[in-house]
Amino acid sequence: MRHSRDVTNPPAPKPANAHHIVGHEVARLDIPDKAMGRPAFVQDLQLPGMLHGRIVRPPSYDAELVSLNDAMVRRLPGIVTVVRDGRFLGVVESPVRMNEGTEKLILPLDERASFAAPARIDAVYSLSAPSEAGRRANVRIETLSPRAGFLELLKGTFNRALTSPQRLERQFSAMANLAERLPINKLVYPRSVERLRDVRAIVLSHLQP
Repeated sequence: MRHSRDVTNPPAPKPANAHHIVGHEVARLDIPDKAMGRPAFVQDLQLPGMLHGRIVRPPSYDAELVSLNDAMVRRLPGIVTVVRDGRFLGVVESPVRMNEGTEKLILPLDERASFAAPARIDAVYSLSAPSEAGRRANVRIETLSPRAGFLELLKGTFNRALTSPQRLERQFSAMANLAERLPINKLVYPRSVERLRDVRAIVLSHLQP
């Protein structure tokens, strides 16, 4: 549908000397908080008793939710309930407490997620960013050089809140030791539940001598 109407008595444009924003530098008062990682977005709000909800989206628009086994999900720390209404599936959780002064979560481990003895590590696999993985149709594993592997490990361990120089030194030393002793691999795969079996098979095959 199209609508048309003749414009009568058009307003006079504002003179250039009356502009207060156009053509002038404007201070970005929002930049410091964003650059320093301080709360700046609506998702940073923390209200008393607030819960978080997350929608579990289907792989395609016309997908049907046939069955659901949510027993394992309900046992995860912080999970309040799992909501299912026809094709809709969502998870409600309470915020998990964090390390003081940081944004790193404290995830308690139960007996099923711990070992009585040290576990052997044969390799480290770092997941690629979702934006990069979404452009890939196949699973790909790239073995990084020790230097690139060291930098990749630091991405997941570096703490923006520096509590002490000694802790920072321990982090750098531990990651350098891992990068020197173990192969560090970058794992790129499409973020699709249907491909997880393929990912597991390819990783196990990659670990074979």
